[in-house]
Amino acid sequence: MTGFAQTPVAGINPQAAGAAPEAEAQQAAGAAEVEDNFPDFGRTEEIPVDEMKSETAPEQAAESVADQAAGTPADQIDDFGQDLADIPTRAERMEAAERADDSGLPDDIKEMFSYFIPIPGMTDQISQVLDSLTKSRNGAVTSSTGNLIVQGEEGSGKTILATDLIKATQKTMGTEDDKIGKISAEALNKRNFASLIPKIAGGFLIVEDAGQLSPETIASMSQVMDQETGGMTVVIEDDSDGIRRVTGQNPAFAAKFTEKIKIPIFTIDELVDFGKAYALEQECEIEEMAVLALYNRINNIQKLDHPTTLTEVKEIVDAAIDSAESGGIKKLFAKKYNEEDYLILHEEDFA
Repeated sequence: MTGFAQTPVAGINPQAAGAAPEAEAQQAAGAAEVEDNFPDFGRTEEIPVDEMKSETAPEQAAESVADQAAGTPADQIDDFGQDLADIPTRAERMEAAERADDSGLPDDIKEMFSYFIPIPGMTDQISQVLDSLTKSRNGAVTSSTGNLIVQGEEGSGKTILATDLIKATQKTMGTEDDKIGKISAEALNKRNFASLIPKIAGGFLIVEDAGQLSPETIASMSQVMDQETGGMTVVIEDDSDGIRRVTGQNPAFAAKFTEKIKIPIFTIDELVDFGKAYALEQECEIEEMAVLALYNRINNIQKLDHPTTLTEVKEIVDAAIDSAESGGIKKLFAKKYNEEDYLILHEEDFA
């Protein structure tokens, strides 16, 4: 699938969404420009890890934002600050893994969330969101409900999680051909939202850094989402401040996002587990002493006011892979590949 059908979606009036009238030729040119600026439209490949934007914070299960839509003051909305004493222990993480086994999620779905399943509270959130997305998309015509907020601080893997949730929903519903688009709020502010619908009708649209959406764009989105979109699901993602901004400006818009999932602060064990999982995806194995070196590297960059992120761990592992591939005198007699022909990352690769 390399592009979207160009057939307009019935019932959408660009003028009603705040768009200026334009000639058919201008609309065609605009559509071409939109496609040029949205390279991810029409693709269903998983978004690469290095396209992660921002993330890290805590909380419980996916929840409705109806209270915010009803006008709850921003200072009464749940605070995402997490004391380090609240970070889960190894025993709590083991309990989370056991709960994942009892979650009812099929093994192939759990494998899609390998970075997040071991984290306490995430399995329940994932299970609830998947169930809600599946129900809300079944037979949907508009985007007036069932949309999703993914919240977390910088580097926590919001885009990865959003993409995994979309893929799992598609797999569960047997709709793997549904289109997926991804755009930043800054870029969307410069576009006519209604003009995007024909390209992604019935699919999913991820909006990164959603807190940067302008009031005009939010109003346009809210109006268009009430019209025929083929049941498109909009996913907005940002940190806690950004989510407060975007949901606090327009109650009607906020009310459309009935599902919410929050990514917690990662413990050092969880960061190491991510590093090991990421290495395996790159067909690499971190040997035992190298795991200890990875712990040490993460400890060295950990700060009380800035928890280590998945992005930073990825960069450490990427550097280790480069080191292992380059070889050197010290590694002349070291085993380079394991039985599965995976590149072995040694302790010195994390120096």
